[in-house]
Amino acid sequence: MDAIPQRFEALTRADPEQPVADGPGGVWTRAALLERARELAAGLVGLPAGAVVGLACPRGPAFLAGFLAGRIAGVCVLLLDGATPADEQRRHARGLGAHAIWRPALAGADGDALERLDGTAAFPTAACLKLSSGSTAAPKAIVVPTRSLVADVEALSTSMGFGADDRFLAAIPLSHAYGLSVLASPALWFGATLVFPEVGAEFEAAERYGATVLPSVPSWFEAQLARGLALPAGVRLVMTAGAPLSPRTASAWRAAHGRGIHVLYGSSECGGIAYDRTGSAAERGAVGTAVDGVRIELDADGCVVVHSDVVGAGYHPPDAAGDARFAERCFRTEDLAEFRDGELVLRGRRSDWINVKGHKVDPLEIARVLQGLAGVRDVAVLPKVLPDGRGEGIRAVIACPPGALGVREVLAWCSARLAPHKRPRSVVFVERLPRTARGKLDRAALEVL
Repeated sequence: MDAIPQRFEALTRADPEQPVADGPGGVWTRAALLERARELAAGLVGLPAGAVVGLACPRGPAFLAGFLAGRIAGVCVLLLDGATPADEQRRHARGLGAHAIWRPALAGADGDALERLDGTAAFPTAACLKLSSGSTAAPKAIVVPTRSLVADVEALSTSMGFGADDRFLAAIPLSHAYGLSVLASPALWFGATLVFPEVGAEFEAAERYGATVLPSVPSWFEAQLARGLALPAGVRLVMTAGAPLSPRTASAWRAAHGRGIHVLYGSSECGGIAYDRTGSAAERGAVGTAVDGVRIELDADGCVVVHSDVVGAGYHPPDAAGDARFAERCFRTEDLAEFRDGELVLRGRRSDWINVKGHKVDPLEIARVLQGLAGVRDVAVLPKVLPDGRGEGIRAVIACPPGALGVREVLAWCSARLAPHKRPRSVVFVERLPRTARGKLDRAALEVL
């Protein structure tokens, strides 16, 4: 049997009544979750070893039961976002050769749904396939062996100091790489308890159910600052990942709550890379130092190269250019960075740089300048195609209160701080930037603003 169900079975034997899930929806003990996972695994009998099966679950303990059942049955779990429409789930699953899409329920077999597909993909040594966060019309996934999942959760636990006694507020999707690493894996590998809140009542659930670890994304923290609620007293660790946390938001959080937000920088391809153990790195524009067991290098172009036992086995379907970035326990990212006083500072992605009249412009540099302008809540910088095919210019989409800023004010601010080729040629104001469920900027939505 796979190491993950073996480990969870041992935890269950040691303390069967320990909660693995808690919240307004009720309590699920280790024993109850394991029993349900075994029932669900029986419904996968007959599939080939390592058959790719899409798991589509909403937020909640059903994901834990479904993932555990998949590993008991020996299938490779394709992590589909349970909140996306069924047609999109089906498109991704078919594009990746899945044998079926599975929508297990907690209530019993009558609520389960296994939709058979005609795929033939199988990965007998892989625990799961993580969808690339950039997947659109042509889905791409990362093949993740069990040893990578185990190495990741153990490295993060020692770096962050969490374990079986912690209660994690599960306010992010478990099907995303971030949620899998810091929520589902600690629950199944260490027996930690996940607190599943109602959407919009996360602080209330953290207080009522004794959450000690609160992981989320920058846009969520910005929304909580606007609500002005007090941080529950029992929360000892607040952390973020998935997108850059601005120094302004990090500083505002410290001022409001008397403590910092710890940044985790990682990648679906290689798990956790760097972690801010002090809770203050984001205020300096940094993301901390290497996660335990990880070695970080910068290549000749300044891109982050990760050496770690967590590195995945490559892409599916195979991608010659992408797969060339994988080596034995090594992955070359496209993230540009530098070391500053021993901490890693990200400088954007090489593929995001904008070519303005032969100059390579870093959009992150422009965004940081704009974030210094009073009234700017958030900002995205992207290329703007110039008329008559004259190349690219700079477009700034700024989130601010209605009427707080004008174009002339923004351009004057940039003129005093940026070289001419780095100044925006177009400025758009919105109340809030569009973001995906992973907390990343929604590029497609930005393009039509």
